[in-house]
Amino acid sequence: MQWDLENSVQSHIRNEQYWNDKGHTPIPTTLFESHSNIWLEIGAGTGGYFLELAKTNPKSHFVAIERCRIRARRMVHKFEKSELPNLQGF
Repeated sequence: MQWDLENSVQSHIRNEQYWNDKGHTPIPTTLFESHSNIWLEIGAGTGGYFLELAKTNPKSHFVAIERCRIRARRMVHKFEKSELPNLQGF
């Protein structure tokens, strides 16, 4: 058990350093504290599905994550253009 704990901490530190070196900012934790109903999509593509859900469910908050930089940029641009306050992309 001690080995797992030590390696988990080291892995977390390496992961955090990797993303800091890349210049990526983490998702703010306050986002998850301020909303009661949060939907999370991992692998959101260009965000079309969550965009439509956010339009029809204004009381819920939608967080979309895409790892492909090109699709993520398109998604974030689309979300910003929609000006929906309950929709965020990363």
